[in-house]
Parts: sequence; structure tokens; C-alpha cells
Amino acid sequence: KMYWVITGAVMRANLDGTEVEVVTEITSYVQPQGIEVNTESGHVYWTDSSSEEIMRAPIDGSNVESIINADSPSALSLDADNGKLYWVEDYTFSGGGGAIYRANTDGSEIEIVRELSWTRSALFVSGWDMATSSEEESFSDLPKEVILESNYPNPFNPQTIIQYQLPEAMAVKLTVYNFLGQNVHSLLNGEMQTSGAHRVVFDAENLPSGTYFYRLETEAGSVTGKMTLIK
Repeated sequence: KMYWVITGAVMRANLDGTEVEVVTEITSYVQPQGIEVNTESGHVYWTDSSSEEIMRAPIDGSNVESIINADSPSALSLDADNGKLYWVEDYTFSGGGGAIYRANTDGSEIEIVRELSWTRSALFVSGWDMATSSEEESFSDLPKEVILESNYPNPFNPQTIIQYQLPEAMAVKLTVYNFLGQNVHSLLNGEMQTSGAHRVVFDAENLPSGTYFYRLETEAGSVTGKMTLIK
């Protein structure tokens, strides 16, 4: 079978183009730009830029569900071997370029892979086996101090990614405050984390527009960043 999307439906047919049928109707008023089929789990995925979501359904079209909130999602690519879903988000209308994101195929553990200065609706991901080595891991690339990077995107609505780097394993607190200094959300509350780079998704769906601050606290001290929510 081959699958494709049109405005209002996910379609499929035999590989010779015969027996065309509707898999499921969709409410999008903009034609989705990405579709993938996981033959192992029996799911079809597609992007819906009108509702800013990535959707999933069994290949019979039943039980349609939203698994990821995304900002203008376009291209979509599946790495079934590693259980990952990749997609492109386009920030052209908010004055930015875009980014490639990935998550588990159930929509969990969202993280940014690569920021883009410009976007196009094409993406291909291939899984492959990585060679292993008995050599000890090199830690030369680890930072010498705790680094809190600017969140991305910023401004955002309603999700943004907070990134930071740790020079060694340590307990971490990550808290979001409003302009009055009130704690509005605790993302991490003293959890032990390994050295290296980390990313945390902050979802402000239930918060009003405004300026917010995020504070990273460790045994090495605290660092604060500023972000803007626009709805």
C-alpha cells in the first residue's frame, strides 16, 4: 500500500494506484505536508499545520489521536528501527527559521535536533547500526562549568525547549517564575543528572502571555534565563 494526504483526509491505494480509499477523514483546513507509516506497529502519522499537531491513527483509520503539539509542523520522517519520529517546524511567520525535532513514536521525550536558518518541506531519516568500541569515553568536550543556554523558540507558544550543560553528575532544580517572582512551574526538583547536554520541554498551555524566567540551580550555583510567551 501507498499512503498520502489531501485536504480533509488520509488516503491509500495499492502500489499500482488501484483501489483508492479513505483511511480517515481529518479536520485540517490546510493540506498536511508530511505522512509516515509504521508497518511494525500498524500506525500512520501525519502533520496538521492548521491545528499545529502531529496526529496518529491505526492504519484502519480508527482512534485518531494527537500525540505532539508542534509549531507549524511540515515534513515528517520515521526511524522505526530506533522508535523515533522526526519532524520540521517552520517559524517563518514568527520571524525565525525553523528546527528539526524528534520524539518517541508515542510522542514522548520531545527534543530539538537541529536549528535551521530556513525551512523546506522535506526530511529523510535513516537508522543504522553504530560500531561499538572498548575505548573509554572522552570527556574533553564537557563544559568546565554549568551552562544554561537560551530557550528555543523564544518568543514561544505554548512549548519551548530549555537546554543546559553540566560538567559532572549533579542534582538539578529547574524552576519557572513569572514577572513577579512567583513559582509557576517546577520542571526539575533536585533530580540527579549525568554530565553533558540536557534538554527539557516547557509547556505553558495553562499560563497567560507574558515574560517568564527559568532558573537552573545546582551545587555549583544558579543561572537564570528570560523567555516570552505570546498567545
